Amino acid sequence: DFTSPFSTRSANKSTCPNESSVSGCPGCDYIFENGGFDCGPATPNGNKVDILVSENAVDGWSSTTNKIRICTSTYEGVDAQSGGWFSELNSANAQGTGTHRGKDVYQRVCTTPGKEINWSLWHRGRDGIDEAVVKIGPDLANMIVVRTMTTANTAWVQYSGSYTVPAGQYDTYFMLEAVSTSSARQGKGN
Repeated sequence: DFTSPFSTRSANKSTCPNESSVSGCPGCDYIFENGGFDCGPATPNGNKVDILVSENAVDGWSSTTNKIRICTSTYEGVDAQSGGWFSELNSANAQGTGTHRGKDVYQRVCTTPGKEINWSLWHRGRDGIDEAVVKIGPDLANMIVVRTMTTANTAWVQYSGSYTVPAGQYDTYFMLEAVSTSSARQGKGN
């Protein structure tokens, strides 16, 4: 869900109908960009597709593999939880095992130490029950698991939690990472 009515970046990579822009937002915390993955590349030929793209093509999001797999709503009969796109966590067609094998997406946001961040997101398995985690921390090497999500492929399930920003932490990373899957194709995030 990671949504906010504000954005600190411009949507210069794509057409983004729901993009609000606030240039420079000093003092604003928890600015997630493109929470529903809708600010991304144009759909090839208007088809319902899944595509593996450079992280630079999907506003706000990064991956440890520099690739993100996004799918248009109704791809393989699955509607996005909201908007027209969703992301598959195994961005490089690697099964959800091992460290950083194309199975994550993350954002870095500016935060104020001592403040509490409330977050929520939607997860769904692809072919059966899939497991993913939400990690939060000061950088990619020092993240902690704050939530494990185990979800079937019958419906999107909302997960939420809160995180208090530790003293001295002005940058906070939020990561969605695949853990295991019922098939070689991992779960979806939106």
